[in-house]
Amino acid sequence: IFQITPEGRPVSINRELARLHGYSTPAELMAKVHNVPEQLFVDPRRMIEVAQTADREDVARDVELEVYCKDHSKKWVRMNQRAVRDANNDILHYEGTIEDITERKAAEQRVQFLAYYDSLTELPNRALLKDRLGIAVADARRRNEKVALLFLDIDRFKSVNDAFGCSFGDDVLKTVAKRLNGCSREHDTLARTGSDEFLIMLSA
Repeated sequence: IFQITPEGRPVSINRELARLHGYSTPAELMAKVHNVPEQLFVDPRRMIEVAQTADREDVARDVELEVYCKDHSKKWVRMNQRAVRDANNDILHYEGTIEDITERKAAEQRVQFLAYYDSLTELPNRALLKDRLGIAVADARRRNEKVALLFLDIDRFKSVNDAFGCSFGDDVLKTVAKRLNGCSREHDTLARTGSDEFLIMLSA
């Protein structure tokens, strides 16, 4: 829970908000933070937008923002903020609540990553390769150029897994992916398309 002036100076915060930012007490945070948007938010302009929404509509709800901690690490929060006014309708201060949603955002980003990348090698998967291939083919047709596909697989990979275990096999796949990635050009696409199968899309 927080209260800040229109200029961004903290007026009141509770212990949980101080801890969220890595401070041991509210007093410690308030002694070191004199401008909340500039010192605590990764993009201060977003806080200005939130304030403008609260000015216009009296309240800004469910706004997701990235904030700094005391050690300069970052967290994601969801904020609700309302404008508190005096009898003349002038803004006295803003008050609201902040909820730590860092774990939820990380889970969302991981899901988005896994939709297009292989979890073991972190190379593009079939879905991303298909998208890039479609774009590359269309672009090659316009330019009267060609796109080449190089298919690679690891001989006797099943024997490696059977003899040394899946963990060793995973290490082999990651090593192969790293070496292939080091040989490919920046505008090529290296993808893992199967258990021990890799495909490189070579553009002109």
